[in-house]
Amino acid sequence: MRNVASALWEIDDFAAMLFHAQLYSALSDGATLVAAHRAAVDVLRTGAWRDIRDLPIGQFLTSLGIDLDDAFDQIAEVEADDPGTVIDFADLEHWSAYRLCGVGHLLARS
Repeated sequence: MRNVASALWEIDDFAAMLFHAQLYSALSDGATLVAAHRAAVDVLRTGAWRDIRDLPIGQFLTSLGIDLDDAFDQIAEVEADDPGTVIDFADLEHWSAYRLCGVGHLLARS
């Protein structure tokens, strides 16, 4: 079976990293592609990304040397530079771009 998870438009790099980290973490834990995709979308859609440092996936990213504090500082700087700007990956534009397609049953483990 071959399946593809892709984005329909350009996504913020930090949002994309969080999405893919959660997607592959769930897959490595035995989730189906559909369940892993749903979990990854939910990290962004539900606003859980703001608490990512406290979640297992955040601890995993930190162990890889990713400075989540710096990433959040950069978001805060962008928001401070333009008072009308609020970066929220729960916004539709950040999570709805991710789609699944493939040749095979998306619910089956390969």
